[in-house]
Amino acid sequence: MDEAVGEWVGQQIGKWRVEAKQARKPDLATLQRVVSEVAESGVPEGLVVYVVLGCEWLFRARKVTDADVEEVLGRVRERLSNSLQDQSLGYLVTEALRGGLGELVRREGRVAPAYGLFLPTAPPLFRGVFSEYYKGEQEYQPERLAPVRQGAPPWPAPWVAAIVVTRLLETKGVGGLPLALTLTEALLGKHRKPTKIDLRNREANLGDDLVGNLARDFGELYLRLFRGPVRVDSGQSSRAPDPERDWPVILEAHLRLFGPHPTFPGTSELVQRVLVAGAGSRRARQGQKPAPKGGHPRP
Repeated sequence: MDEAVGEWVGQQIGKWRVEAKQARKPDLATLQRVVSEVAESGVPEGLVVYVVLGCEWLFRARKVTDADVEEVLGRVRERLSNSLQDQSLGYLVTEALRGGLGELVRREGRVAPAYGLFLPTAPPLFRGVFSEYYKGEQEYQPERLAPVRQGAPPWPAPWVAAIVVTRLLETKGVGGLPLALTLTEALLGKHRKPTKIDLRNREANLGDDLVGNLARDFGELYLRLFRGPVRVDSGQSSRAPDPERDWPVILEAHLRLFGPHPTFPGTSELVQRVLVAGAGSRRARQGQKPAPKGGHPRP
């Protein structure tokens, strides 16, 4: 991966991290180097970058804001107004609920920028607010999957990317752990040294089936990009793109023309599952010592 492509990748990552209120910057020099090393081991350079960008876009979360609370209240007001067939009553009931409902959404909720608000409970709290049809128990008390926590929401994107790349390397008969650790370190940025235990714990929390599905879906959808409508200029004509040399052009064009949703594999359910697994990884590490004063907190 040359420097110009590396800068473009860094810009994409930076833009999506800003949306998730994530200030940490990747180490682009290390990222360029490790992508080339992974390619030498049998996984195409473009596929590695595609996995990294896909994970950066999909698997990020931020805290709930006032605007998010207002969106939920608006949905509640609309449903109540339709159910009661009276907009005034719907408004009055919603305003009466505002304080408690807002507090609950802020405490329980997280926002995945790729898909919006989610509430990490089983089954999801307020499912009737977010789906067209739901019949629940009157005394509904959902089991919380992710514990209420102070501080930043889970940020599993760098780890998931490294775990998926590891699985892709293993399909080539290559042990990918050393390269995966370097890739994680590059994505986390300077002053953060991941360990084998960190990576293995996060992989275990995701589960073998989920990791295998992610590796398969990323690999299949990546190849489809080169069979799509985007072609490459060749003098006075155009030609079908070549995955080995044209991947930067194709990936940039797909993101610019179609956006991330059709470019990367993912659903809201998948994103929630990965983010809840990331919360489990944080819970498993609660016994770790906090970062030193002035140092960087663990993501």
